[in-house]
Formats: sequence, structure tokens, C-alpha cells
Amino acid sequence: MNLPLAFSKIKKFFLTQKRMPTQREICQLFNYATTASSQYLVKQLIKNGFLEKDSSGKIVPKTLFITLPFLGPIKAGYPEGNEEQYVDSLSIEQYLVENPNRSFLLKVSGDSMINAGINEGDIVIIEKDKDPREGDILAAYIDGAWTLKFLKKDKGQIYLSPANPKYPSFVPRKELIVGGVVTGVVRKYH
Repeated sequence: MNLPLAFSKIKKFFLTQKRMPTQREICQLFNYATTASSQYLVKQLIKNGFLEKDSSGKIVPKTLFITLPFLGPIKAGYPEGNEEQYVDSLSIEQYLVENPNRSFLLKVSGDSMINAGINEGDIVIIEKDKDPREGDILAAYIDGAWTLKFLKKDKGQIYLSPANPKYPSFVPRKELIVGGVVTGVVRKYH
């Protein structure tokens, strides 16, 4: 079996269905008679770095499947006369998500984090099970509601702080549960 070709078929399925195929669907994709054949193919794709299994044993893409040409730096200060040059290719997912099996996405609603560069409609990448440190931006459950705020401490008191002066800080009255730490922000310009 040509693994890049097999990977290409699975990639096409993923991009159209927005999920990985089941063992039976892999059988259908490759005209296999038994799931043992699809299991063997998946093992080979994992062994060769195309796919991986998450903590629950489901197959997941090792990368986003899309790599883009990386052309190097661009000045954001004074313009510079460097010519465009191909440096490498880069998967946005690999660049933004260090631990895919422990990460998830949330869409931001509201403007309490605008001075941290997080706007309404942005997508934040959250890593769960990461030890939060003071100054990290958290997805946190505080007294019965979820929010996105900075983790702060003052004289031993933990609280959540916005990045917009029109909002107050929040000190937990009953509970504060950390859902995860923000590790990246994605914004799409139209």
C-alpha cells in the first residue's frame, strides 16, 4: 500500500466530513473486506507519522493536513528590501498547538480581554491540565459561570482580572475551577 496515497484519501475524508473515518469507513474507502485490513493500515500510518491515537484510543491527524510555504520574516517597522524566499513549510496546527491531545478551542464572546489582544469572535486555544501561573489567561469556572480572564494574586488572594478597564476583577466567593490555560489566539480577517 502506498502510504502517502492512503493518507491522502483519509485526509480528503477528514476535510469533507470534519472528522476521522471509523474502521468500517476505512474499509469502504479502500475496498477492504475486513476491519483487520483497516487496522493494519492505521498501524502503518501511525508508525510512519501520518496519524496518531489520542488518550482514548481514537485515531487523530498528526497535523492539520495542511502545510503552507513559510517565506521568512517581514518587517513591521521600517520597510526593508528583502526578496521573498522559500524557507520551509509550516503546519499552522503544529505551530500553535503544542499538546493536541490536551487542547481544545473556544470562540470568544465579549470584550473583557481586548487589551490583551483577544477580541470578540477570536478563537482561543486552551490547554487543559496545564499548571496555571499568575499572569496566565485562563478559561475558568468561577461561582457557577465560565469566563476568560487573567489569573492574579494579591496578598495570597487569587482572583480573575480582565484586560479592559470597564470590567471589574472577580474574586471567587465559592469556587474557582481552571478549565485550561490560553496558549494561542487565532483571528480571521475578512
